[in-house]
Amino acid sequence: MIIGEYPCCGANLMIKVPDCPLPIFEKEICEVCGQTVWHYLSRIDPKTYLDRDFHEKFIVDEKTKSIKERSLTAP
Repeated sequence: MIIGEYPCCGANLMIKVPDCPLPIFEKEICEVCGQTVWHYLSRIDPKTYLDRDFHEKFIVDEKTKSIKERSLTAP
């Protein structure tokens, strides 16, 4: 279980860690304020990002369903 608060509005955050290989990313709409947030689900260092902050740090490729860190893709 990951427990914390949403960065958008401070609402309580409780995520049941899925039974699959971790780490993974998960996109969600906050039920309290309606903003899009991204969760990095990890047993060691989980994080939650606002949508704009996530896209500043990561590149999402919907076609290949992959996410890459921007600093790793810069020439």
